[in-house]
Amino acid sequence: MLSKASERNKVILVTTRPVWVFGKNSWNNSLQTFLNPEISLLSVPSHTINLVGKNWLNKFSCLDDLLAQGQNKWKKRLILFTSPTSVEALFKVMRIGSSSRVQSKLLRKKINFLIKMLSEWINRTNILTIGAIGKGTALKFEDEFLKFFKIKNRQENNLLENIVYSLDSPSGVSWVGQHMEFIRTRHIYIMEGKENSTGLSDNLKKKCRKVCRVKIYSREKMPIHQDNLKYFTGKLGYEGLNNGLINFLNERFVVLMTTSTNLGKNIDFFKKLIGKDSLEIITHHKKIVDDLKKLDPNVPCTLVDSLSPKAVASEINKLSMKIN
Repeated sequence: MLSKASERNKVILVTTRPVWVFGKNSWNNSLQTFLNPEISLLSVPSHTINLVGKNWLNKFSCLDDLLAQGQNKWKKRLILFTSPTSVEALFKVMRIGSSSRVQSKLLRKKINFLIKMLSEWINRTNILTIGAIGKGTALKFEDEFLKFFKIKNRQENNLLENIVYSLDSPSGVSWVGQHMEFIRTRHIYIMEGKENSTGLSDNLKKKCRKVCRVKIYSREKMPIHQDNLKYFTGKLGYEGLNNGLINFLNERFVVLMTTSTNLGKNIDFFKKLIGKDSLEIITHHKKIVDDLKKLDPNVPCTLVDSLSPKAVASEINKLSMKIN
């Protein structure tokens, strides 16, 4: 019999966010710095992420239209980031694409032009517009921008004031609704995953002059099966499973869900592993909260303001204090 929540004294945060196949996974690293030291962080990614195209270093055609030169044209351009991952992807392209590792002089020239436009944007925000679906994505852009351009004083460069993002529930529908008048005359470039649906672009095409989908990264699903259970429990220091379930007496598992895709299967996976009495869900999507209530209303679910590591950690830290 599992103990009641009041008797548990350890919180394990499980993130299912995708991880990059190369380079640092800065989101997880940042989250760890904001968590209280007694909270364990465990990454069980649902997907791996990579930049689009095997030969992207020398041919990155998805950016061609965006990088067509001419500053006058850029004044009408709005780069819309759909997630923190899309922000990471563009800055990875900028870091590697401007280096000597890229053989194509034309690509280096285009990437350097993008860097030039962004570097001027901080002082001349009318040169182009930066948009983000939610505040977490806007904060991620601010963080990556300051690091890339080596800007130390965040207070003197409040980039959030110049980013067009959604103040309510972070979704494409809410973003379009809030900024309808502003975006009518803009050429919008949507930074997104190759597998993203056409819902956002279809909606924008009805309201804007021009919409271009920039499929800058791709996701590869990591299958959930018995091997994942062994991998998961091995990370926690448990060698075997007892009928697929471990009797966690002093742990409370909080699983961060960032997508509603296969939500039912993912919830069943964690309930099978640790039991529903030790499980809670945290998410930044109201749709996930609503879907979860239909799937299993007995599993507690917390809605966090944004996917920023600081916001997520704040909720987890509060939960840990309640338990202890």
